[in-house]
Amino acid sequence: MHFVRPSADPLFASVAGAFGRGAIACVLTGTGKDGAMGVAAVKARGGTVIVQDPRTAEFSGMPEAALGTGAVDFVLPLEEIAAVIRGLVEDKRQ
Repeated sequence: MHFVRPSADPLFASVAGAFGRGAIACVLTGTGKDGAMGVAAVKARGGTVIVQDPRTAEFSGMPEAALGTGAVDFVLPLEEIAAVIRGLVEDKRQ
């Protein structure tokens, strides 16, 4: 793959298969489209998808590709993502 081994798509697909509605996928800064197919898999199984706001990302390719799927629940600046994940995990435990 031209010295690049995209891994977000297989990771997210695996998480979706293993955790279904309990899955949380988070796409942060990065180039290319890796992660877009994986977030669609997470959403199709009822999971939650968080994407870093492309305006705050150093590289906007991956966040923009994820947004292009229409399968995104939250678009947030980096500094707000951890609190949302924490809240989602607490909600899913109950």
